[in-house]
Order: sequence, then C-alpha cells, then structure tokens
Amino acid sequence: SQPLLDALTIAISVATAVLLGGNFREMWWFNLASSLLYVAMWSVEFALRGTGLAMIALQSIVSAINIRGIVLWRKRAPKE
Repeated sequence: SQPLLDALTIAISVATAVLLGGNFREMWWFNLASSLLYVAMWSVEFALRGTGLAMIALQSIVSAINIRGIVLWRKRAPKE
C-alpha cells in the first residue's frame, strides 16, 4: 500500500548494513532513520486497516536502541 516508502526504508537498511560492515558510527543514524520511517509507515497502515501494531512496537524499540547506541558512541568517541 506504500511501495515507495517501503522501498526507501529497505534502501536505508541496506546502506546501514554497509556502514555497519565498515564500523562507521553513522550506521546508528541510518538505522534510526529507517526505524522511524517504519514506525510512520506502519502507523498509517494501522490507522487505515487496523493492522501492524506489533511492527510499530518493534520498530519503536529498535529506535530506542539506536538512540542509546548514538548516545553511547558519542560518549566513547575520542574528542576531536
């Protein structure tokens, strides 16, 4: 029902995997963007059809994990 948004989230997820492989801290930001887009997409699905509540919950947890990862990475990163 939302193929463009779904394709965008998949593309961001693939970019995240590439960044993760290179151990780049930007991976957290890409993963956060992806999970927030999934929350938005499934929220629309839930509003229209009443389905997807579990995906909203799952991606909200993933978003929280990514925020924690960003905070911890910033604390541990050497000061430039």
